[in-house]
Amino acid sequence: MAVAGLIVEFVFQGAGLVPHGRHAKIEMASLSWNYTTVLNMIFLLVAAALLWRYFRRGGGWQMLRTMNKPSTATGEDPHQHGNHHPGAGQRHGEGAAPA
Repeated sequence: MAVAGLIVEFVFQGAGLVPHGRHAKIEMASLSWNYTTVLNMIFLLVAAALLWRYFRRGGGWQMLRTMNKPSTATGEDPHQHGNHHPGAGQRHGEGAAPA
C-alpha cells in the first residue's frame, strides 16, 4: 500500500497535478452554541431520565446480573452446544455415507 501511494504521488507530480500554493483558510476551533449543542443536551437529559427510570423500577439490576449467566432452563449442560447442530458429536469424516 505504501508503494502504491508513492507511485500515485510521483505520477501526480509528473503530470503537474499537485498544487504548489496553498490557499486554504483555517479557522481556529472554538466552542459555540447552536442547535446541535441544544439537541445534544436535550437527548442527554432524556437518556439520563430513561436510565434513572430503568434502574429505579428494580428489574434493571437483576436483568444485568443474569445476562452473563448460562441458561439452564432446558436441563442441558450449557457448554455442550453440539446437540443443536447436524452431525453433532462426529469428527470430520466419521458417520459420512460412503461414496
